[in-house]
Amino acid sequence: SDKKNGFGILPNKCYNKKGVKIAQTPEILNLSADMNSETKSSTIFIVNSDKGIEASFTSSLGNDESRHTREKIEKTSVKDFIKDITKINSLIQNVSNEEIENINDYSKPLIVKYDFNFKFEDDVIYFNPLFNEATKENIFKAEKRLFKIEMPFTIDETIVLNMEIPVGYSVDELPKSIRTRYKDRKSTRLNSSH
Repeated sequence: SDKKNGFGILPNKCYNKKGVKIAQTPEILNLSADMNSETKSSTIFIVNSDKGIEASFTSSLGNDESRHTREKIEKTSVKDFIKDITKINSLIQNVSNEEIENINDYSKPLIVKYDFNFKFEDDVIYFNPLFNEATKENIFKAEKRLFKIEMPFTIDETIVLNMEIPVGYSVDELPKSIRTRYKDRKSTRLNSSH
């Protein structure tokens, strides 16, 4: 139903309560947005080297983000797409080995990969090691709401960071581990370890 979606993957607009499976024995399907999950996983490895601090980034995108990313790449190129997403973070320097897997295989998620390096020059550094994966602004900006918030999908995102502390630095403070539980929902856990 959408040329940028793989076989058997419905567009988000189709998740609108109920559907019917057309078969010898028709079946009513639950097509609520809660049944549509946008699953994304990213890994960031940061190591010390002779050139400073080197990092490697890999991200497997969800169906919706994969579709939108394919549309962006169609208009530019893989190199330009990665240049756009890395230029927003001033720490990222010398991006190399840019690669995107599964560009033409719509049944698989896009996998974005690139390497980069950076240097610390100040004595005290406030550092967000999630780089471009960090949430920078609240998407729910309205102070007053007249209607329920409807999301086109649930979000399941995992970010794994493996980082060597740069030579000459020590960690003053780490984020605390927290656990939240929503009514009738799975629990969400945020962990930090060193």
